[in-house]
Amino acid sequence: MINQQSLQQWLAQRNKQPAIVCDIDETLCTQFDHPIVPAIRLLRQLAPPIILLYLTARPEGTKDATVSFLEAQHMPFVQHLYLCPRWQSTTQHKCAKMRSFAKEYNVLLSIGDAEEDQLASEAANIPFARISLEDPAGSWHQLTPRLQEIAKTYLPNTPLRATE
Repeated sequence: MINQQSLQQWLAQRNKQPAIVCDIDETLCTQFDHPIVPAIRLLRQLAPPIILLYLTARPEGTKDATVSFLEAQHMPFVQHLYLCPRWQSTTQHKCAKMRSFAKEYNVLLSIGDAEEDQLASEAANIPFARISLEDPAGSWHQLTPRLQEIAKTYLPNTPLRATE
């Protein structure tokens, strides 16, 4: 039997905008600006109601270069870029933002390559997918079916195409 509190939590989560959180370095690109092509091709297909939140350890001073990279790749939702403030460690930044995202959005998945990405996701009870540093493109190919399932639910008329 479902209790009233569980039902209220479920309804509250259902009314939040769906989102996917994604790290940038070694997740979307290597060496700061070399795109991981399967990642770019797959995430570029996302559309409302799902939004993409870019949560990175890059410092605020890299904003212009980061925005330029994302725009050059034709990535959606560049306005949802969260850089690390100088006064915060990257772990503190990611944990705080992930908790905030969990309150504001229905975060369907967090994607990253680092232990701090996973810890921040788990602390906020957000499902996590790890991108392998040894084979990031292969990791994205393995992640594709999971993202396609998410798209079936939230983008029924726009199925995500697998990338080559």
